[in-house]
Amino acid sequence: MSNRKVLVIIGGALLVCLLICGSVAFFGGRSLRSGLSSNIEDGIGTVVAERLSINGVAAPGTYVITQDELLDRITTSLNNSNTDVNDLVVQINPGNEIEIGFKSQSQDLTYKGTVAAVDGKFDVQKMELNGAGSLGGVINVVIPGGKIGGAIEKGVNGYLAQNNLKLESVTSEAGKLTLVVVAA
Repeated sequence: MSNRKVLVIIGGALLVCLLICGSVAFFGGRSLRSGLSSNIEDGIGTVVAERLSINGVAAPGTYVITQDELLDRITTSLNNSNTDVNDLVVQINPGNEIEIGFKSQSQDLTYKGTVAAVDGKFDVQKMELNGAGSLGGVINVVIPGGKIGGAIEKGVNGYLAQNNLKLESVTSEAGKLTLVVVAA
């Protein structure tokens, strides 16, 4: 067999391997992204519903949501759906900063952003990936910060809209978010 034929066979085999790896990463990433987003949305929506209802009825008022409540509900939602995410961390910091971090396939990922009340809605601003090292660019394509931020917004805003409420303000201190909710 000539050297040229050997190189063509090796090149073809490498191309097939590249296509297989790319497909696994693409479809695995889509599955993780959608599972993670929907579970964050569900977990946050559950906490908001529990906090903003009095005897099952949503009402205007001032409500405090803790990072421990969010962590518990999101973790429960992830576990129930068998999403491949471990070591979840939810942290609320002063300055309206929120962090969601987790480990997936031995990679530590942390997303940080700020929250605000904008036009009566909960708004997550500049949710960005931190600490992913050299793989950060690839990971941010697979699980973009905007997708995580959007899931948080949907969890809060969906409940507010269903109950004819709007968000007047949001503030934070270590471990707690305070939401001031008014009638829409």
